[in-house]
Amino acid sequence: ELTIAQSIMEIRSFYDFPSTSHVNMRIFKSEERDFAQELCGWHFHKSEMNASLQGFIEDLCKKKRFTRAAMIAVFHLRIRLACDILGRGANETDDEKSSFRIAAIALAGFGTGSIWKAQCTSAQKQIDDSHLRAIFNFLSDESYSGVLYEEGISLSDRMGFACTYLNDRQLSEYVKYLIQTSTTNGNLHGLLLTGATIDGIQLLQAFVDRTDDVQTAALIGAKIMPPDLQSDNRIQTWIAIIRNLMNTWELYEKRAAFDISVASTKITQKTPKSIFLLC
Repeated sequence: ELTIAQSIMEIRSFYDFPSTSHVNMRIFKSEERDFAQELCGWHFHKSEMNASLQGFIEDLCKKKRFTRAAMIAVFHLRIRLACDILGRGANETDDEKSSFRIAAIALAGFGTGSIWKAQCTSAQKQIDDSHLRAIFNFLSDESYSGVLYEEGISLSDRMGFACTYLNDRQLSEYVKYLIQTSTTNGNLHGLLLTGATIDGIQLLQAFVDRTDDVQTAALIGAKIMPPDLQSDNRIQTWIAIIRNLMNTWELYEKRAAFDISVASTKITQKTPKSIFLLC
């Protein structure tokens, strides 16, 4: 059964936006949550949060991923930084509709009262960018459902967010929900949650059923799954199909390289890691 380690709740306000000093946010902390966020790619060292967060955001901006960068900034309670990011996006991209600039102006109005929240709620369907939708959902809806169930946001970002803002019971239920939906839909990003386990193999099977992409499933099964799970009939079937295909296409050298690669993973057995291994 999934168990979430007991966390500590803290009350935080937005760091760089004085007009929101009256707005308090509840966050939850534990070493296990920090580890889970690292698995999600949120490598923000707690001892030097500002520097590591700035570095992460700068990398996103260099890749022109301005709305995701702004979203990450807002999730870490930095409104002014998010406005600056969106302004930078407006200057550095071909933003004909000025959507970045308009979003920055709208975001700057946060904390002005119930009218602002009501307008954000009404405008959700008119916002095309999923990261911008998540920003305004986060600031206007205390249930956070607009972030947690926003399919346009990566599963890793949603999980990183959940590890900060959901209490222990909510987080446990949310992880179970993501595992179930990822396994049912064959969403490979769900391997972040299932880890190299039987649940992960079930997810791969659903992926194959949905896409007919046996090659991807075989490579993951052969390279990621531990030796004791590689004997599973499903993985062996996928590997056999790929071997037969390469033989049919007369790719004998690649077939030999594939066999060597599969065999090498059986030399050492590692403990499978996943977000929900919290104790």
